[in-house]
Amino acid sequence: MKMTTVILNPRANSERAYRKWQKIETAIRQRLREPQIVQTSTCEEVFFIMPQLLAEKPTLVIAAGGDGTVNVVLNALMNAAAENTRDEITIGAIGLGSSNDFHKPFIAERMIAGVPLRVNANTAQRHDLGKMTYRDAAGAWRQKIFIVNASIGVTAAANWLYNSGEPLIEWLQQRSVTAAILWAALKTLVRYHNVPAALDLEGSQSLTTTVTNLGIIKNPHFAGDFCYDTPIAVDSGDLGVNLCERMNFMERLKILYHLAHHSFLGRAKTWAGRARRLHFQTAVPVPVETDGEVVMTDEAHFEILPQALRICQ
Repeated sequence: MKMTTVILNPRANSERAYRKWQKIETAIRQRLREPQIVQTSTCEEVFFIMPQLLAEKPTLVIAAGGDGTVNVVLNALMNAAAENTRDEITIGAIGLGSSNDFHKPFIAERMIAGVPLRVNANTAQRHDLGKMTYRDAAGAWRQKIFIVNASIGVTAAANWLYNSGEPLIEWLQQRSVTAAILWAALKTLVRYHNVPAALDLEGSQSLTTTVTNLGIIKNPHFAGDFCYDTPIAVDSGDLGVNLCERMNFMERLKILYHLAHHSFLGRAKTWAGRARRLHFQTAVPVPVETDGEVVMTDEAHFEILPQALRICQ
């Protein structure tokens, strides 16, 4: 018998995820035919329980929370599941977070009470994943898998600030996610310093520049209403690469405006392309974000894992 497991993070979205879950729980249980519901509250707990959950041979694993929850479930599954068993598992999600970039663009038919869903295994298709290998503060090399995007520069710094627990941002989050995102972005834009860095794309194109922002994407949507207009497909076999360089404060504001209107291509001091592999290095550690999760590093390798998992569409 096919089994569905929902991994629920009730503390997502500044601990408002559980209230959203309560409103849709009955409908979800009916739609998924009484799934197994597992509540978790920490990344470590998800990694700890994943081998046990996979031993029960679920065919559909659903992350119920924000983009960070999707990322944790994805990494725990890729860590625990043997490569030859991943074909038996489909990943889905229930968007209880603040931005829910994984679900964008939102589709009315995939919503319940304003909550976006990707839970229909019948519509699943094979999806590329991104992999980042980075050096941590102790000099050890670590890996993170991402499904939406990765970023270095303003976006990563603003993401860190948005989740920092700053009182004003928490106050704004209670009233408007968009306002909280904009405030974190504007504050970061004011105090951000461009980062001198070396970039190497697939070993064929190298440049030294000062990075304002570097977006490495499988989904062009990020941070609320912002979106690249660089086309990328979930199964294209490459990563979208979007670079903003040497921008001053006013230029950063302008590019933020254009990203809010989905018009990035062709702007001054930007570059857009595609790559299967990308290497980034800087003299000092900087924030690097994958699907909303931020780490500090001075060197990172990015690569594509083509059609690595079945994902509900």
